[in-house]
Amino acid sequence: MTSTTVTVLVGLGGLVLGALTSGCVQAWLGWLDRRRTGRAAARLLYTYLLWAELAVNDALTLRSWNPKTPWDWFIAAWREQRLALAHVLPTESFRELAVAFGVIEQLAVIRAEDCKRTPPTFSSDPRFEGTYRADVKKAVAVVHLASLTWRERRNPPNEMTADPASSRSEEGRVLPSGEATPTEDAPPPNN
Repeated sequence: MTSTTVTVLVGLGGLVLGALTSGCVQAWLGWLDRRRTGRAAARLLYTYLLWAELAVNDALTLRSWNPKTPWDWFIAAWREQRLALAHVLPTESFRELAVAFGVIEQLAVIRAEDCKRTPPTFSSDPRFEGTYRADVKKAVAVVHLASLTWRERRNPPNEMTADPASSRSEEGRVLPSGEATPTEDAPPPNN
C-alpha cells in the first residue's frame, strides 16, 4: 500500500468513526433530555395529584364538594404533560396514571351535575369511596417515583423516608419541630 492509500483509508475510517460517535452522543443527549422533561412533568403532576387526592378525601369526609377545587385544572395538566410521561414511564405505570386522571375527569362530571341541582347535592357513586380513592392514591405513588432522579432514589432525603405518623426520630436528635428527643441518660419529664 502506498502512503496515499493509507491516508485515504485513515481519513475514511475517521469520518465513519466520527459519524458513529456523533450519532451515539446525540442519541444519549436526546435520551437525557426526554428523561429530564419526563421528570419535570412528573413533578408537576405529582403536585396536582396530591391536591386531587386531598379534594377526594375532603369530599368523602364532608359529603360535599369544595367549590374552590379546580377539577378542570387537573385534567388540563394531565393533557399537557402526558406525552412527556409516555416517553419515560413503563406501560403499566402510565396506564395507572391514565386511569387516575380518568377518575378525576369522572369526578369533575359528577361534581358539575351535582352543582346543577337545587340545592346542590353530593352524589356518592359506590366506586367513589373504594376504587376512585385507590386509583388516585396509586397514581400519586407512581408519579412520585417517576419524579425522582436516580440519586434521590438511592439516597432519599429524610423527609421522604421518615414515617409521618411517627412523632419521634432517633433518640438524641432534634425533630423538625425544633424539640429535642430524649437521650438515654436524660431524666424523665415531670408531669
